[in-house]
Amino acid sequence: MRKGERKLWSRSHFSIGLGGNALAWADFRTSQAIDMKFGNVAFVATCWVLLLVSWSDAGIINLKCQEGLAKQINDAPPFSTLIADKRCLWRINFSVLIRKSMTLSGVRLKLVSEVPRTLLKIEAPGVRLHDFVLIGNSGFADAKATRMPLLHIVAGNFYVQNGQFYNSTKDGVLVSGERAEIINGPIIGGVIKDIVGRGLDRDLVSLTTSSAGKVNTKNIVVDNVRMYSSGQRGAVEISNGVEDIFVRNVYAENCFYAVAIQDHGLGYLQMNKRVLISNVIAIHSDFAVLSQVVGVRHGEVSISRVIAKQCRKALILKNLDWVRVEDVRVIGSQDSGPIVSIYNCANLKLRDISIGGGKPTISAISVTFPRRVRIEGITLGKHSKAQYGLDLRLRPKSATNSLKISHVDLAAARIRRIRVQRVSTIP
Repeated sequence: MRKGERKLWSRSHFSIGLGGNALAWADFRTSQAIDMKFGNVAFVATCWVLLLVSWSDAGIINLKCQEGLAKQINDAPPFSTLIADKRCLWRINFSVLIRKSMTLSGVRLKLVSEVPRTLLKIEAPGVRLHDFVLIGNSGFADAKATRMPLLHIVAGNFYVQNGQFYNSTKDGVLVSGERAEIINGPIIGGVIKDIVGRGLDRDLVSLTTSSAGKVNTKNIVVDNVRMYSSGQRGAVEISNGVEDIFVRNVYAENCFYAVAIQDHGLGYLQMNKRVLISNVIAIHSDFAVLSQVVGVRHGEVSISRVIAKQCRKALILKNLDWVRVEDVRVIGSQDSGPIVSIYNCANLKLRDISIGGGKPTISAISVTFPRRVRIEGITLGKHSKAQYGLDLRLRPKSATNSLKISHVDLAAARIRRIRVQRVSTIP
């Protein structure tokens, strides 16, 4: 070690909070020594002093209902907490942009323009938004105009909680890397929880990427979301190459699906990876969980604890690798086709599936072109009206040992418990 230098060990973690909220933090953890000159130490200390001075200007700001929301947000110092009286309602015809880290609470916005617009757009990392209401213009907006989400997030480390979304021409919340190259690349980290959507034309929560998957979205948690009346989409969409996604406690009623996994066929970067879905309830909807993947195979997906009541079908899983599906309850299916359909999946385990009641259907579970698929613990209720318990479609020369079936109770099947067919194409 040269003269005038010293060895510093940094193994600390600390948080600086304003108004009771941890608005900024520094996390230094290293297992090796760092050689620094005394001059560099002084420079770093000076930077921290300047940063602390800037934080001292932040605080709690009570928003004024009579003034424009956008101006008040722009005028607030970074890391401020902005609180609105919940009796206030801002009627706007343009997008409100959040371009600095802050906490925004209690805002209620209504779009009055005939042109679809995003009400709130988060363009800075570290934004917290809670206790809010966003109302769109679906129903009277220009049908030829581009659909827009009510809340658009293009930066990471966000926290969205306790929100209500109404009448969007597109999504309630869209997390997408649009313009993310301007603010440090991909979207990494975020939480969306305790939100409700009604009458949205698309999804309540849409997690996706931009530039055909080149600008990624990862490490997102979606928890306790409820969606009502979306005939074209549903509660949560996972699409186009997102990674490390946790979706749990989802309720969908009168929707197309509760949760969907999909891509738009634009290349391997749109491969969704490491997706965990749990505690899903779908009622009077088309599907509980749907994978509409067409361009690439998606992998490392876990689906558990699903209830589909009075739905057209329960599950459609297509082109997935390394998938585990367990604890699915189907009550009163409403379609004549297979209740659970699996197409061209590999390394899949289907376990603990119970199907009861419903309209007459060709089969309870259909498996087409399986590769290393295991099915166990399947129960067909006595009131089931399926003609076949398991309907297996195998390639003409494929080995049957790629499919393992055990511990099934399919005695209620009307014609045959298990049917095996050799087919060359997916019907």
